[in-house]
Amino acid sequence: MFEKDNFIPPLSSHELQRQASIERSRVIQAYMRTAMRAAAKWLRVLVLRGRRFARGVAAQRRWRRDVRELQRLDDRALKDMGVHRSDMEFAVRHGLPTRGASRLNTTGTALLHVSTLLPDDAIAAHHWGE
Repeated sequence: MFEKDNFIPPLSSHELQRQASIERSRVIQAYMRTAMRAAAKWLRVLVLRGRRFARGVAAQRRWRRDVRELQRLDDRALKDMGVHRSDMEFAVRHGLPTRGASRLNTTGTALLHVSTLLPDDAIAAHHWGE
């Protein structure tokens, strides 16, 4: 009934411990690889979201600064630029419609950013705290 050619001798306790140790190491390595991949993915997402948040904060600061600069101007200077006092924030965030500008918004109309209309000395004075 049983063939003696396929007989496998029983392993010694030392050999069983060695094979169990090898298998345990493989399982631990597999778990560590999975954990490291998950940690790397989490860190990448964290960095990308942090970068997006920082860019948003910087854009908000620039918009507020530009609105403050426009608020310092008198009505005549604003009229010369084509900005109404009630439309300052919109003009800073979205630009002003103009002809021949190189940038196009989503509707296909050309936009000119308000900061390009501010005099260079006003911008320099703001940056240097004058």
